[in-house]
Amino acid sequence: MDMIVLGSAGLAGSRRIWQQEDCRRELLQRYPARFFRNLGEAEQEAGAEAAEERESRRIRSFLEAQGVPEEDLLEAGETGILGALWELLKEKKLGGAYYQKRIPVRQQTLEICEHFGLNPYRLYGRGCFLCLTKDGGRLLMEGEAAGIEGALIGYAAKGPAIRRTDGEETAYLRRPEPEPWPWTREGEGKEGGKEGVR
Repeated sequence: MDMIVLGSAGLAGSRRIWQQEDCRRELLQRYPARFFRNLGEAEQEAGAEAAEERESRRIRSFLEAQGVPEEDLLEAGETGILGALWELLKEKKLGGAYYQKRIPVRQQTLEICEHFGLNPYRLYGRGCFLCLTKDGGRLLMEGEAAGIEGALIGYAAKGPAIRRTDGEETAYLRRPEPEPWPWTREGEGKEGGKEGVR
């Protein structure tokens, strides 16, 4: 089955980071304010949560209209889109292969994650969905017509292994852990980084 991601990885987490005054001030020392204009509504917590809720409902309603069974989709949460990939495949007792560089992620999210040493694919991701379908191409075409970004990132198959195949060497996905929020990591250098984000 095709693995499809709809929505943008880590966008909800980016909004949560941007709404923190200290983090926002730090980012604005490095980037112009206009770079983050589509995160502006998240300066207040209610704005961030409202944006997450709108995006989540919009994509979930689309998937329901397309007849994607609930058991074949999972919304990203605290462990990001890679956490959703892990949980959904393990729940269905499947493995497969995925191409991380195909996962949709916005430039603001990449820059925020690079600045704070986070992995966007493991960052809080409400409003970003992983789904399994036999006709990923059709689902993506319908999503594009509805204004929903998405990508075919791989395939599910029998067996326990979940392989990442877009690196120089094949790697295997392990159970993801939530990325720490920048304001919970006192004393850590923000350039420390984790796995490569690009």
